[in-house]
Amino acid sequence: IYVMGNGGSGLAASHFVADIGKSASYGKDKRFKVVCLNDNMSMVMSYANDVDYSQIFVEQLKNFISENDIVIGFSGSGNSKNVLNAIEFANQQGAITVGFTGYNGGQLKTLAQYSINSNVDDIQVSEDFREYWSQPVCASWGCKSQMSDHQTEYHGQRKTLSTLCQRQHRVFYRQHR
Repeated sequence: IYVMGNGGSGLAASHFVADIGKSASYGKDKRFKVVCLNDNMSMVMSYANDVDYSQIFVEQLKNFISENDIVIGFSGSGNSKNVLNAIEFANQQGAITVGFTGYNGGQLKTLAQYSINSNVDDIQVSEDFREYWSQPVCASWGCKSQMSDHQTEYHGQRKTLSTLCQRQHRVFYRQHR
């Protein structure tokens, strides 16, 4: 699994990788092989300086990608050229591509095979939405947090974490659509 983003999206990508690499793999014999392409600053800066910033992710993918790998791009606007180049290359290689976007999704919304778009014209709200959705995706891959195996008290009712996440998403979406 290869994950990438710029700025705040890069931080979200890095956090997502930590969740998958640790929380979904810890204590298991079969672990996820997951890499955040923006975390290797030496590689990023080498390609940015010597080639072009738009190539920082695609050039790293060329070293590793195989058919059916998963490539995930985080982009607030959905128009980050370096993310788009990597997703386009991944599609050509037969990888599975996913885009997490804000605003109207930009080009990434249609370029990625799977798109999770907040459709909100506010980067802060879009980033919050992305966090809401990255956790259920992570959970579906087997992530376990301290709370995931427990029920919690919510307005006097016992609820599981997944039920709370679903409810929170509905509330968030109503408030920001």
